[in-house]
Amino acid sequence: MHFCNLWSTPLPGRVQSMLTSFKILKGTKAPDLFFRAPDRKKTGVVKNNITLETGKLDVAYTLLLFYQGDCQPCEDALITLSNRYKSLKDKNVRVIAISADENEESFEKKIPYHQWPDNYCDFSGMGGVNFKNYAVLGTPTLYLLDREGIVLEKTAMVEDLLKAVEGRQLGKVK
Repeated sequence: MHFCNLWSTPLPGRVQSMLTSFKILKGTKAPDLFFRAPDRKKTGVVKNNITLETGKLDVAYTLLLFYQGDCQPCEDALITLSNRYKSLKDKNVRVIAISADENEESFEKKIPYHQWPDNYCDFSGMGGVNFKNYAVLGTPTLYLLDREGIVLEKTAMVEDLLKAVEGRQLGKVK
């Protein structure tokens, strides 16, 4: 398993992220997501700030994917999610992809994989507010949230998260 950017953050930032990660455990409320204007998303430039309140999600489950455009494991995750997106959508799962890219070109070259509408990038790299709030130390990092924004799963492996979704849909996992 390869994890991109694990040690690219300076030590004080890594320590802060590790401490934050203890707040974002299974069964805890996930932080709200913030996207400052002008953000870039698949449908164009967002001219207004966006806040997605994780306690008010409109679907049974939300899958968050934190990724970076030049990360091979991230590309693999994007392809897998793209191939499974219709099935996820049918199961009332919303996919939100948040990029750590620092330039528009890197972000744009991954857009063909994205079949879902929620694709965001603030071009702040791993230092972006959502990456900090979710204690993302490397990419890919995936979270599965329930309707109330409770963290059900956190992993770096997309297949593990897809199995968790399947298990919850079949009532095997609580």
